[in-house]
Amino acid sequence: MKKLLLAAAALLISVNAAYADGDNKVGKNVKIKRAEAEAIALKEVPGTVLDADIEKKKTGIFWYIDVKPADGKVAKKQVRLDANTGAVTEVKVDDDKD
Repeated sequence: MKKLLLAAAALLISVNAAYADGDNKVGKNVKIKRAEAEAIALKEVPGTVLDADIEKKKTGIFWYIDVKPADGKVAKKQVRLDANTGAVTEVKVDDDKD
């Protein structure tokens, strides 16, 4: 049973990683890929990248990069940037309540 749970967890992690890398319809046609989006986010908020997701909204396609700031003042910040221009559109404290 324990092996089955570990295998299921590993599968979920790999599927999530593939989605976050833009290996889906949304991420295939953007100019800014995951690695570049993370670099842009780290210039805005120095620290450690925790997660990266790409989402299509009515106003465009955006990367949402979660960063643990190096200064330690808050637990996590989320940097939103345009997936085609690389422009940072929002930086906010991410309290995981939404």
